[in-house]
Amino acid sequence: FKQANIQLQNRIRLACKQKGITRICAAAGFSCSAYERECLHDMEQNLREFQIDMSVLENDGADTDAWMNLAEAGNVLMVCRMGWTTHRMIDDAMSFYLENGVHVTGALAFA
Repeated sequence: FKQANIQLQNRIRLACKQKGITRICAAAGFSCSAYERECLHDMEQNLREFQIDMSVLENDGADTDAWMNLAEAGNVLMVCRMGWTTHRMIDDAMSFYLENGVHVTGALAFA
């Protein structure tokens, strides 16, 4: 868990640095498990050390304030769950982000 999380954080940090991103939202269309929340919280804290403000938005489809935060950040890290998130859900989210000027910086999937 720790090594994979560090590798993922480094990739996100590099992508943000290359694109000049200082604020990003990790958006999940579901309620995260305790394990998923711990991983995202750890990532949030570590990225802050590199001046990248990451907020975590769970169950984003039901939270209108979350959409406002996402729009303000302008950058999203899509959070998926293997066996739960469908290709259709990803396509719909990508279309929505594209139509609303939100840049998809990347995606991560929990197994």
